[in-house]
Amino acid sequence: MNKKLIIYAVICFVVTVLAIAYLGAPRKIYGDPTGKVTFDLPETIDFYKGEQVWHCHVKQCARSYTQSELNITENADNTYYCLDCEEKWNTLEKGTKQYDKFHAEVKEKSDFILKDRSVGEKALLPDNTPIRRRNYKTHNGTQLTATVVFSGIERGSIHRPQNCLRAAGGRIFNEHTHTINISKDKKLDIHIINLANSYTTAAGKTEVINSIYAYWFFNPFKETESHSTRFMYTLLDGAFLNYRPRWAYMSVAFNVDPNNPEGWKTTLQDFIPRLYPYLEEYRKQERAKRWVETNFETTEEN
Repeated sequence: MNKKLIIYAVICFVVTVLAIAYLGAPRKIYGDPTGKVTFDLPETIDFYKGEQVWHCHVKQCARSYTQSELNITENADNTYYCLDCEEKWNTLEKGTKQYDKFHAEVKEKSDFILKDRSVGEKALLPDNTPIRRRNYKTHNGTQLTATVVFSGIERGSIHRPQNCLRAAGGRIFNEHTHTINISKDKKLDIHIINLANSYTTAAGKTEVINSIYAYWFFNPFKETESHSTRFMYTLLDGAFLNYRPRWAYMSVAFNVDPNNPEGWKTTLQDFIPRLYPYLEEYRKQERAKRWVETNFETTEEN
C-alpha cells in the first residue's frame, strides 16, 4: 500500500478519535439561552406608533386585534376575548347551522381568549417561545407588523419562517435577498418573501391580498438572512466554542400597495434603520453574557 496513503489514513483516524473524544466529553456550555428576555419592541420608533397584537385561536375565526381595539374589553385578569367570537357566543341561535358549527369548536368562553401568538405559531413553536410583536402606524397611513421570535433550548423555537407562513394559509410565490443601508458604513442583508393570502368577504367573494414578509436572524455576535447559515453558526459555536447564545429572528410584514407595487423597498429602507439601534442595544447587553454558564435545568422565561 502507498506509504503516503497509510500516513494520511492514520492522521484522519487520529483526528477523528480526538474530535469524538472532545465533543463527547463533559463540557461547560456558555451563553444565556434560558434566561429572561429583556427586550421588547418600543412603543414609538420616531414617528412610527406601535401597538401590541393579539390573536384569536378559534380556527374558524383566527382574527387579530391591536391593543386599542381591545381597551374597552379587558377582563379583570388582564385577558381579552375575541370580539367576533364573543358576539357569536351571545347572539347565535341554538339549532342553527351557524350555532352548531361555532360550538363544535368553541365549548366555553375561555376558548376565545386572545393570545400573543398566531394559530400557526401556536402549532409550530414550543409553548415557552418568547415572542414580541407590535403593529406600527404612521401619520401618512403606512402600516406594518414587526415581530421578534427568540430561541431557547428547544431547537424548534426558531425554524424556517416559511413553515409558519404556509401553516397560516399563505402562498409563497417569490423569495430573494435584499440589502438595507443601515448607515454609511453598515449594510444588512434581509430575506424577502412575496406572499399571497386569500380571504372571503362578507359578500362571499374571494379576495387575494399580496404582502411582503422580510426577515433576518441575529444573535449577540452574528447576523444572517439565511436559515442554513444560522444553523451552521449554531453548530460551529456549540462544537468548537462551547457557546450557545440565544438566537432571534426579526420580521417585518405589510401589505403591498397595488398602486405602487415597488413601494415596499422604500418602506423597509425607512423603517429598518430606525428599528436597528434598538436591536443593537439588546445585542450589546447579550454580548456581555458571553461567559455566563448555561444552566439547562432552568425554566425559560418569556
